[in-house]
Amino acid sequence: MSHLAFGEFTKVGWKPVAVYFLATLANTVLALGAAWLLFA
Repeated sequence: MSHLAFGEFTKVGWKPVAVYFLATLANTVLALGAAWLLFA
């Protein structure tokens, strides 16, 4: 996993971080839904 320095984070901005967290949240919801369908 890559580690961004705080200065690099300020150059990148908040939008890519928001997209990353939204994608992670969507993947988590999909995985939980698939697990619920498979194991319920």
